[in-house]
Amino acid sequence: MGRVINISNKLDREPRFLIIDEKHKYKVDCTKNAMLKVMALENGDDLEQINEILKILLGNEAIKQIEDMNLPFDNWVTIMKAAMAVAMNKDLEDIEDDFRTDTEE
Repeated sequence: MGRVINISNKLDREPRFLIIDEKHKYKVDCTKNAMLKVMALENGDDLEQINEILKILLGNEAIKQIEDMNLPFDNWVTIMKAAMAVAMNKDLEDIEDDFRTDTEE
């Protein structure tokens, strides 16, 4: 018999969530297709890009609810970074470091 490598214990199939506050919890789409769409967008603090990334990761209903919160722009950036962290199974601090590095280049 040929070589067998079992990776079943390395695959994470549990849903991932972003919690903004006690009333707002969103399932994050961390599928390959969603992440390819996100990666195709340029990094930046442009509101249009942030909305598009959040739409891909959280869905239109979540965007509407977040818009209804009337949050400052920097909070939108934080939510987008947190959604990316959840989707990529990273710590928020790692994602923030990645953004700092990208903007410094």
